[in-house]
Amino acid sequence: MEPTTQPRSHAKDVFLNLAGMVTLYASAVALLNLLFAVINKAYPQTLGYYTLPSISLPVATLIIVFPLYILFMWLIEKDLVGLVEGRMTGIRKWLIYITLFISGGVVVGDLVTVLYYFLDGQELTTGFLLKVLSIIVVAGGVFGYYITDVRNKLTEKMKKNAAVFSSVAIMLAIIIGFSVIGSPQSQRYMKYDQQKFSELQMLSGQVREYYQNTSTLPTTLTQLAQEFSYSITTTDPQSGASYVYRVIDAKTFELCAVFNLDAEPNLTRAVYYPEDPLNTSVWNTYKAGEYCFKQTVQYNPVQKPVN
Repeated sequence: MEPTTQPRSHAKDVFLNLAGMVTLYASAVALLNLLFAVINKAYPQTLGYYTLPSISLPVATLIIVFPLYILFMWLIEKDLVGLVEGRMTGIRKWLIYITLFISGGVVVGDLVTVLYYFLDGQELTTGFLLKVLSIIVVAGGVFGYYITDVRNKLTEKMKKNAAVFSSVAIMLAIIIGFSVIGSPQSQRYMKYDQQKFSELQMLSGQVREYYQNTSTLPTTLTQLAQEFSYSITTTDPQSGASYVYRVIDAKTFELCAVFNLDAEPNLTRAVYYPEDPLNTSVWNTYKAGEYCFKQTVQYNPVQKPVN
């Protein structure tokens, strides 16, 4: 086919190339977020508090946005066929060089970070190294593809191979994500359990506040709710049934809920009461089925002034 000098639509050129790069960045970030969630589940942190990893947003982004990237790239290539200006024109040239700068900077920054951690004597955990490797592979892949494009050495076969390879890699990442973190239904169960766990912790603190104000434990959750001017949560968000509250003795009570699954290791948050540290370990875990958290009030109530 002979090259032509037909006029190009500048607006169309800007739209297609800008849309292509935006979808590329969104897909790369979503893929990294998915890989990070899997790594966090497989290699949980040992210190600090962190939330239950979720893959819902990155998976949804990849399923919708990555095919759009492939579509925009196909439209760009179709628009460029037979044009004498060649591949590197206008907005495309700028966006590709910006992409090279960003992806190259990310790779270099990651390598500097690893070397810094090593020289500083900090622990290079398996999870950390896998995250660094993920960034290098994703950003390095983008850099390698577009540096080849800039040098006009990107053949049709290479473009097709890159599209197939990236599509397969993303599908594998999604499959691994669901296999490690669980199906959408199991994630829904985990979120319900986390909400119940947090609400029981809040109720425990409110029972303690009630005791501090009245010198006694409330007999029911209804009585507890009447003590506070603001609304407190006393019902299971999943079943709508009331949480179980039982008074064991003058200073001991327990709160119970029905959980769907056993607690994820290292993902539950221990509540620490400075005046009552012995109860901290009670919140370290829970099991599927009805599970109760036994609490003992071990500090004196506020002494009311005598008139």
